[in-house]
Amino acid sequence: MQTTKSKRRPRKATRTSRLAIVLAILLMAGLTGMVWLFIRTPFVHAADSFSDRAAASWRVGIADLGESPAFAPNPPAHPIEYCDGVSERQQHAIADGVALLRGTEEGIRLYDVLVDNGVCIGVQDLDFNSAYATSRWTPLDGWSTSEIVISETYVDWLYPDVIAAILAHEATHIDRAVNGTACYFVEACTTLPNGVALEEEIVAHEAEALWWIAAFGRDGKDRAFNADSSENRLKVAYLRGPDEFREFVRELRSDEREGGGM
Repeated sequence: MQTTKSKRRPRKATRTSRLAIVLAILLMAGLTGMVWLFIRTPFVHAADSFSDRAAASWRVGIADLGESPAFAPNPPAHPIEYCDGVSERQQHAIADGVALLRGTEEGIRLYDVLVDNGVCIGVQDLDFNSAYATSRWTPLDGWSTSEIVISETYVDWLYPDVIAAILAHEATHIDRAVNGTACYFVEACTTLPNGVALEEEIVAHEAEALWWIAAFGRDGKDRAFNADSSENRLKVAYLRGPDEFREFVRELRSDEREGGGM
């Protein structure tokens, strides 16, 4: 059996000035009942007193404050294959992300790779990374035991465009494994001290940045308050050229906490 695992790092915290703007907008919108949670951190689990409906409304409400992608969601014709343990609410959030991923031709292709190879999408409480992809091959099952796993805090509290960008990143890892183009097949990886294969992350972050550019253009998403501001920064680094992008990804992925909790 061959098993490879690729990880995606969470983004940096938002700036205080942006936080102040969002809080003011939320107060005017009548969402004062949930403001305390945003002040605490956008990635903290909801308190038990919050209902699933309130959590979903929060995520959708924040998403509505920002710019919409340049294309319409394109839901798949057949049900999404979820890994075990994904709640109904989490399934809805992932489905929204999948629909946006499939808003581009490359997004459709990447999603088809997951479907054709029986790759499920799951949720897990991750200590550091926002998501990871595990590619497994066996003579009996092929790639069908492979999976993409997203941090439950990202699924619970982020909006569909960021989830779509995460899926573009992780599906690229699966695609390169399935098609035999990953650097580890020819022992050509630059391995960082924390074990990250730099070349694989450069290609995956490139796919992520290209999806973001397709969605929001070269200027990026306006009114980006959360992890979407980090996607904007990734986009800027990509547009500066391959050398700067490589160093950006190297710095981004060099944290010793990579892979914690997996």
